[in-house]
Amino acid sequence: MTGTIILIIALIVMAMVMFVLEVLTPSLGLLAILGVVALIGAVVAGFSINAALGWSLVVAFIILTPVFIVLMVKWLPGSPLGRKVFLGKARDGSGEGTPKAAGLEALVGSKGVAATDLRPAGKVKIGGRRVDARAESNMIDRDKPVRVIDATGTEVIVREIAPDDDGPAGIEPPKPVNFT
Repeated sequence: MTGTIILIIALIVMAMVMFVLEVLTPSLGLLAILGVVALIGAVVAGFSINAALGWSLVVAFIILTPVFIVLMVKWLPGSPLGRKVFLGKARDGSGEGTPKAAGLEALVGSKGVAATDLRPAGKVKIGGRRVDARAESNMIDRDKPVRVIDATGTEVIVREIAPDDDGPAGIEPPKPVNFT
């Protein structure tokens, strides 16, 4: 009987290890199935001692297995092992990955010169800075004056203007932009 109790305890521990490994590795459920088989083996061993122990194990496993899995999924990512295995929290997507994009929205309304042919994409020079840009429509030849009409993220859209165009009436030219 003592050997059977040790077997039951070993099977329960094995099942717990299988459930933890299932969360940590991509086994497509195989380790979870092995954990369930280990629990079934513990129940069978419990029934071999007496029926009350067997039914007690069945009830305990039905209640405690989901509780163990939920607690493990909540606790494991914050544990020292989990921090090494799982990805960290997602960063705010506010443009950290595109530092060049900082300040591009402030260019809307600015005048510049096409540094390359825009067919429809190319480079424009605005305030001494070369910026990737896209022509609003058609193509713009090199050295033609342009005005920024939209800037979102890393995309700057420009329109060709007449050399003496100061913009629409009633709108002040944009203030210089600090790109530091």
